[in-house]
Amino acid sequence: MPQLEFDATSQSKREFIESVIEFCKPFFDEALGFDFSKNDCLKIAYCNFENRAEVYEDFCKRFFPLYLSENYDRNSIFVAQSFTNADDEIYGILICLDMEPEDADWYQIIFHEMSHIFCISRELGRDNFTAKYLSSAITKSPKEQCMDFGYAIWREFIADYISYKVRPITRPLSFAQMRKVVRELDPGVCVSNPEQTVNTSIILAHIFVHPKIQEARDIETVLQALKRNRIFSSKERCEDYRELIKLIFHQLEDDYCWEITPQFIVKIGWAYLLMRLN
Repeated sequence: MPQLEFDATSQSKREFIESVIEFCKPFFDEALGFDFSKNDCLKIAYCNFENRAEVYEDFCKRFFPLYLSENYDRNSIFVAQSFTNADDEIYGILICLDMEPEDADWYQIIFHEMSHIFCISRELGRDNFTAKYLSSAITKSPKEQCMDFGYAIWREFIADYISYKVRPITRPLSFAQMRKVVRELDPGVCVSNPEQTVNTSIILAHIFVHPKIQEARDIETVLQALKRNRIFSSKERCEDYRELIKLIFHQLEDDYCWEITPQFIVKIGWAYLLMRLN
């Protein structure tokens, strides 16, 4: 099935995005037995920079009241956000029309948000991991900090990974391309960067969707491939990622890799905090 193309002379941006969503639904339903195409369960809302807070609050009041209790940044900038409802099989995506991704990127964005929805609604049965385990306290214990960092890294990684497995929109990066991207992102894996965990998730996603990495039968084979192709700036830096890569490698061996435990998430966070963060 060919991808759709956005023609600004015949379709509005909103209509184009709606077409992308309808295109993505059957791929996701077929790959994972989900139900995005059933009973109008996927709710979509659109906003712009000026009204994003008001639209967010109205969307949550109507369908996703749990999210109203979170500390929402009224000035946050986003392309899309996903929502689930613990009581009903109702899911949502809020899309900001003022953002300007390339047309082809909308497919990856929608698959990514659908993957978030799938994982959030399956990772603990019907419980919400954020509501159940993540503390909103300003001062947090070491375990709570590990949980925050671990879940931030895992949730973005697994959404990228599953969206790729459902339907690869683009080919995996070659090792040469991966080297360039990783070396651009890795300096941002540092305490001063608010996107530090996002950078880490993107690095891990590029690694684990590569065919050679997916063929690997053990963690040492993965690390040897990364070192041999000089993916990181040094062998020592590659070793910094060893425990994170090991934890994810073994998690992905499970057919239900999206199912997680708080213990696993703490281990991810601890492995991250033990890295030498610039």
